[in-house]
Amino acid sequence: PHKGEDLRKATVEAPALETLLKVDGTPDNLASNILIKGVTFSHATWMRPSINGHAPLQAGMYMIEAYKMRPKHIRPNGDHKLDNQGWVGRPAAAVSVNCAENINFSECTFIHNASTGIDFHNYTKGGSIDRCVIKDCGGNGIVAGSFGPEGHEAHLPYNPTDERIICTGLNITNNLITDVTNEDWGCIGIAAGFVRDINISYNEISEVSYTGISMGWGWNRQPCAMANNKIRGNFIHHYAKHMYDTAGIYTLGAQPLSYIEENVIDNIYTPSYA
Repeated sequence: PHKGEDLRKATVEAPALETLLKVDGTPDNLASNILIKGVTFSHATWMRPSINGHAPLQAGMYMIEAYKMRPKHIRPNGDHKLDNQGWVGRPAAAVSVNCAENINFSECTFIHNASTGIDFHNYTKGGSIDRCVIKDCGGNGIVAGSFGPEGHEAHLPYNPTDERIICTGLNITNNLITDVTNEDWGCIGIAAGFVRDINISYNEISEVSYTGISMGWGWNRQPCAMANNKIRGNFIHHYAKHMYDTAGIYTLGAQPLSYIEENVIDNIYTPSYA
């Protein structure tokens, strides 16, 4: 208790659920055509670090297995030398969308959540996150698309046989994302993995520990599931509070016919060690 506080009379909020809302269909029967407007999602917990520990690779994707490679592995096709291999899992989210089409969040607030604010994962088509506020989260603000299944080594291209699994056509627009990534400093304001035809436009992102927007995955130049993505007109400022090797907008992997244009990036922090 704080000085002078009587816990018998205090109002206490103790997070219990990792995910407050799940929108789940099946690959052959998608949940579809839902609008969620003006709802606040808050106080979701995240238990994995307490139970299993947490060693993230990047964007909050945590290691489930990893190896150091000495000497470095020289890869063909112009890919950079590889000094490690890793297999990753995905952190929890206050709101999770899977196997769904045309799911829309408008004017919602995601605040005081321990991990990701909102996550569009596998088998998702279309939909939008528009005019939402995402604030005071421990992990990523928004996550979109697969970062590879758990059996897929993180540095390899990902081309699923069933292309329906790819997150396609999602619009992430006009959102305010600030004061996120507070527990896992390698997380991102908006983190998109293996995605196709998605639009990230006119968002404001600030006060993040690492990167503002990350698009792609794989650390290689080989053709994969990603293409036709757009990052336009975003305002990213006051980023990289704690982690470097960063960017306002950070890309990975081959993404043909993708565009990054008309963004404003300003005010990078300089941690003392950088």
